[in-house]
Amino acid sequence: MDDALPYSTPEHQPFLLKNGDSGALLIHGFVGTPAEMRPIGEALHERGWSVHAPRLPGFGQDIVTLEDRRAEDWLAAAEAAWHELKRHSSHCIVVGHSMGASLAIRLAAGDLDPQALVLTAPFWKLDNPWAPVIPIAKHFVPKVRPFENADFSDPQVRREFERMLPGVDLDDPDVQERLREETALPTGAVHQLMRAGRMAYDGAPHVRVPTLIIQGSHDATVPVRLTERLRERFRNGLLRYVEIQAGHDMVKAESPSNGRVVELVVDYVNKVVA
Repeated sequence: MDDALPYSTPEHQPFLLKNGDSGALLIHGFVGTPAEMRPIGEALHERGWSVHAPRLPGFGQDIVTLEDRRAEDWLAAAEAAWHELKRHSSHCIVVGHSMGASLAIRLAAGDLDPQALVLTAPFWKLDNPWAPVIPIAKHFVPKVRPFENADFSDPQVRREFERMLPGVDLDDPDVQERLREETALPTGAVHQLMRAGRMAYDGAPHVRVPTLIIQGSHDATVPVRLTERLRERFRNGLLRYVEIQAGHDMVKAESPSNGRVVELVVDYVNKVVA
């Protein structure tokens, strides 16, 4: 574990798969990587789409710089990837997951003109009673440890660490203790996540393109009631909302709901572009 670098395996790298004239920008979520967008990307690519999934600044192998990143950095990176995709695709859409959906909404509400918007588990607000104090708390509590009380027998916890550090011995008590102590998020980065969500909430009324929202019925990170509030912010009459049996990780390859998500996305964007 001493020499292991987080997210060092190839699937976490950005990818650009060229195919037809229609392009899809795929934006991953907070502490995610392009790996979570690959199932959607490969499905679209197989059906004649060019797909581009950037890695946002401060995530993946770049996660050691996360405390220096701002919401504007993530938005600028997504916009730069959009312009790169537009160089060889005349019809483009944006697909975003969680915080990536926040950025997708902000892009569509601005000067860009995607043909469609697809949002999976769209984040706009932390569902936590402590959220209002985070902008102040970041000055006194610089880091939070999300796995401080982690149960390493929990399959989801194990999947997260195996994705981040392939080959790590999660049954070793010393390794478990180090992961609980050393796996930390800058509190300032959580504040920037909240700012990205606010961009989405403020931008939603200005979106003028066909939009699909896919929401998991038992998503504890982005609960249904919050997505319903965000849904009310879209006022263009071009919104389709689909709720499925899924949690927050619905886009990931190992999620039981991934096949349904891919099916919904592919069917929707092909109809919109056609």
